[in-house]
Amino acid sequence: MTEIVPEPTNRPKTFREFIDAVQRFPRGRRIIVYVSTLGFFVLPVALFFAYRAEVGFVTELALAFLWFLLASHAHYASEPNLSQRKVRRIDYWYLGAATIGLFLFAVGYTGQRDLTLSRMSVKVHQEGEAPFRSDVEKSAAYLSEFLCGSIAKFSAQPCEGIKRIAAEIRPNLSAEQIDALEGRFRNEVTLPYGGLFTLEKLREKPSIFSSLSVFEIRLESWRDYMKGAPKFEATAKGLNEEAEIMLGLGQWVVWPFVLAYALALRITKVTIDVFEWAR
Repeated sequence: MTEIVPEPTNRPKTFREFIDAVQRFPRGRRIIVYVSTLGFFVLPVALFFAYRAEVGFVTELALAFLWFLLASHAHYASEPNLSQRKVRRIDYWYLGAATIGLFLFAVGYTGQRDLTLSRMSVKVHQEGEAPFRSDVEKSAAYLSEFLCGSIAKFSAQPCEGIKRIAAEIRPNLSAEQIDALEGRFRNEVTLPYGGLFTLEKLREKPSIFSSLSVFEIRLESWRDYMKGAPKFEATAKGLNEEAEIMLGLGQWVVWPFVLAYALALRITKVTIDVFEWAR
């Protein structure tokens, strides 16, 4: 059976003992202890003033990373009886921090992924709408030329009606809005236009409505296409506003600092291995 050897615990208990222990270290390690310990106390002040001065998130993250790095170096460099077992435990700390950061990002990313896919679906649908809307605009232009030409001599109502409706044609109208346009077209254009003819004339030549019917058919095709428009979700599925804010806080604010802490620990472990501080 392998005997378990306990780790040494005789750390310096007073400041004087600490200084004496550090003085016995090699020169490079002593410098790291002094510089990192000084930075451990100075950087929080710098971080506070950086936050008050609103220098930006990247600067604050860089200062926090340096603080984590100096704190971990100060802790392990000043350990007089640093064992390999304690050094290996650093792997658990930085891997644990990295895992927490990864899951914080993943939880927030899930909602962001849904939003991105929704935006993509909306964009693709909008691109497909252009030909249908173009047919409606061309038909409206033809009707404007027709109704505002020879027909306007008898009545200006159909001409004014189609002008108003043509001005309402724009990208990304909903199916309900297109339905409303179709109803207005019947009331403001078709009825005044039909009132210009006698019943006998309408019975003899029903084709006098053919150009108006083409416009209505174009409108219906556009409306049917827009009925299949995907719904864009402004928030993550199943989350209220408060939950979304918390996820965003974890994703964009907390997890970069957690990963910065994990990276600082990993660099510290590399320093320990390179300079052979552990016994």
